[in-house]
Amino acid sequence: METRIRKRAAPRTTPPQLGGGDTRRPRLIARLDAALRGPWSTTLVSAPGGSGKTRLLTQWAAELHARHGANVAWLTLDTDTDTDTDTDGVTALYAALAQLADPVVVRALGAAREEATAGVETAHEARLLARAVSATARPTVVIIDDVHLARSARLSTGIDAFARSVAGASHVVLCGRGGPDRGFLRSKLRGVALELGGDDLAFTPQEVQRYFADRGARVSQGQVASILRSTSGSAAALRLVELGIVTASPGAAFTLIGEIAETADGGDELLAGLDAHTREFLIRTAVPESFSAGLARALTDDPHTGARIQQLVRLHVAAEDSAAQPPRYRYHPRLRGALRARSGEATVPEREVHGRAAAWLADQREWLPALTHAVLASGSGAIAPIVRRCGMQLVLSGHADRVIDLLATAPETVSAEPGVRLLRAAAALALGDEAPAVALSGAPGSPPTSARGGPDPVERLWRRGLELQVAVRRGGVAAVLAQHDPSAEPCANEPQLHAYAHLHAGMGALYAGRLDQADASAGTARDLARAGGMPAAELQAAAVGVTVALFRGRLSDTLHSLDQLEHRWRELGAPTNEYLQIARLWRGWAMFERLDTGGAADLIGRVAPGVLAGHEDAIARGVRGMLALFGTPAADDHEAAAVEIVQHLTPWERQPLPPHWYATAGVPAVHALNRLGQLDQRDRLLAGLTQSCGWSGDIAVMHAIARLHDGDLAGARAAVGDVIDGSSVCLCDASMIDAWLVQAALEVTHDRPECAQAALTVALQLAAPEGFTRAFLAVGPVVMRLLLARATTAARGPFATAVRAALIAAGGGANTELTERERVVLRGLLEKATLRAIAEQEYVSMNTVKTHVRNIYRKLGVSDRESLAIAAHSLAAE
Repeated sequence: METRIRKRAAPRTTPPQLGGGDTRRPRLIARLDAALRGPWSTTLVSAPGGSGKTRLLTQWAAELHARHGANVAWLTLDTDTDTDTDTDGVTALYAALAQLADPVVVRALGAAREEATAGVETAHEARLLARAVSATARPTVVIIDDVHLARSARLSTGIDAFARSVAGASHVVLCGRGGPDRGFLRSKLRGVALELGGDDLAFTPQEVQRYFADRGARVSQGQVASILRSTSGSAAALRLVELGIVTASPGAAFTLIGEIAETADGGDELLAGLDAHTREFLIRTAVPESFSAGLARALTDDPHTGARIQQLVRLHVAAEDSAAQPPRYRYHPRLRGALRARSGEATVPEREVHGRAAAWLADQREWLPALTHAVLASGSGAIAPIVRRCGMQLVLSGHADRVIDLLATAPETVSAEPGVRLLRAAAALALGDEAPAVALSGAPGSPPTSARGGPDPVERLWRRGLELQVAVRRGGVAAVLAQHDPSAEPCANEPQLHAYAHLHAGMGALYAGRLDQADASAGTARDLARAGGMPAAELQAAAVGVTVALFRGRLSDTLHSLDQLEHRWRELGAPTNEYLQIARLWRGWAMFERLDTGGAADLIGRVAPGVLAGHEDAIARGVRGMLALFGTPAADDHEAAAVEIVQHLTPWERQPLPPHWYATAGVPAVHALNRLGQLDQRDRLLAGLTQSCGWSGDIAVMHAIARLHDGDLAGARAAVGDVIDGSSVCLCDASMIDAWLVQAALEVTHDRPECAQAALTVALQLAAPEGFTRAFLAVGPVVMRLLLARATTAARGPFATAVRAALIAAGGGANTELTERERVVLRGLLEKATLRAIAEQEYVSMNTVKTHVRNIYRKLGVSDRESLAIAAHSLAAE
């Protein structure tokens, strides 16, 4: 049995598998059998790699039980087994011995483990294991393969102690690489029963004839002599000669120059003398890490590809991965390395082979291996489109990190090529690194300019997409869009670049505040990305669409589009995508606008970490502002809460956000700062927004809210008047709701209840389709009193009823605003008492009663007794 040890993994107990075409070596097996009958307990097998050591011992181990009734344990060392800091080697040996089906050995091993206390020396523990194995009278063989990997003194000492301590009917076989002058532990071991070296393992003329006869090939005595001269009887070399004999015409000369790779002599030549077609096939198909029949045909133009591959598999020269569809084949890494070293002997340059591999793999949509070969084939004009296609496909599929890793290994001459530099810039930008894109401009600190785009229209388009990406992150996007529209240029036969151009045209338009253009470009990018299998780009484009819906004030469309986006995300396998997380924020914002503030804060709190950990620093800053905004109701330190809001919601030139972002978040931020009583911070925010965004309807509404709160009614009326009459246009439709509510509050302060109700009616009509509710609470109790009056049809409608219920649930009721004396007067009015009767009853003057009545009418937003009765009834009911 075999136990192969891997670091932090349990030993494997599957013995090496015999190949169906292995040739039995009776001469050597007889010598091994004889060693078991001798007085000594150790056999050494020390020979160069490829000499057939492991195959010989595998054959012998398979026959030992049948012919000698022997137990066999097998341990193969590897580099993970060799360590100076633990006892992995001895532990692995114990695991191998524990598989022996001998109750005497099993009991003895248990006792040995109990005796081997913590901290015991490796050599002592090894001697305990040897004593346990020697306890049985049944012949027991322990084969330790690849002992040359026991390079640490600790492990080699343990193996030495075990081998010298085995006695009785037990025998140890140590097998490893070496030459005639360096048998393993030769200087330490005494009493070696048998030592087999490279000369012993070399095939004799009779064994060579039997080897080829087993494979259905006849070789003459002259051919045998030629083979032995060129191979020295090496088992691995014979396999390559076999390949040549089976595929070559009769009488072909076979010579092999050097020995196989990784021999003790370190020879690096492996193949020579094979027929030209076979040699060419091997060298070309060794260029990729693995190959299918289709790829091999593309690389070699060999009409007999299928038959040749099957021959390689039968000879164990190539391994087949039948689980892959279509099946794929690969060479042993050492064999592949030797073949790659001889690439100069092929009839076509290796760069051309890489180019063929890249083209074929790209057609099969195997993008990463295609890009790997395309980069190595760079320098040819025909390969540039493949670099673009494969590289951008990976970037737009969410694998920009793999592109960066691959390009980091490219030769300097390849890295300097324009297409590779552009690809590195696009991949780096996808990961938040602007430096490569900025470097392409030749002017530090600025994005690449279209003037340096070069004559190639495709390259120019690529550069313009990079310009937009950098501008979105650093500012100046409007100026870039004014110069050109990347989505307008044709991209024939390059859907990846076409999708890339539309995607970033959509992002640029969003950051420039052009929602229609952003929606159209992002929609095109989404469709192209979906058709081309680019999930990251598809999700980002869909997220732009969700954002556009929110900025337009379409809450229902926002939620519907987000539902579709999340469904598609699950269909794609739920890949990590920060733009999906950004879009999810808008579900929380819609909840906030509909006055589900608790749910909004909880959702945004769960989604925000994914955005904050992403590559979009500006958006992360905006999200921190949103978190601060939602945290104001529970804030103990009002000043610190205000500073946090202003710090993250004030525009930064080097980290811009879409203007609609500021328009959407600005109004709630002003209300929050009013509630916190942090008016200096509020004015600082307003100044920053005004300076960065310019004067717009949304900014005017923010100023009007601030002036109304401060009691500057003239300033509030002037600011909101421009919005109401259309002189200042709002970016966000929702800002118009706030404008009309400010207007309603102003009308109340001027004792114009009918005008106040008219303004409230407009606000309700604007808010009802999408369920905007937050604004009605933010303006203050005056709006609640107007709603309670139910003085208009709109105020008595189902949406107004829902708003009233939401405001009361949120603590926005108005009945506590009436003083005790006003409530007494209100009761008299409802009982239809005259003003004089109320004055006499309360022992006050008529003028005092009239003052109370005016205050009641103003606070409840009514102008006559009929409306007053309705409002009073509402107060009692709610």
